[in-house]
Amino acid sequence: MSAEGSSEANLLYLVQRVVTAKGHKPMHNWNRILSQQAILHDDRLRLDL
Repeated sequence: MSAEGSSEANLLYLVQRVVTAKGHKPMHNWNRILSQQAILHDDRLRLDL
């Protein structure tokens, strides 16, 4: 796994944590964002669904 791929995954994870920690509603289109990232970076982003 490249450092860049790890950085993208970490960023997505941290954004999700910040949004949910503040008690906000889920991020608009979050599932769509994850799906697109999984398609673009399938070798670097693992989704446990």
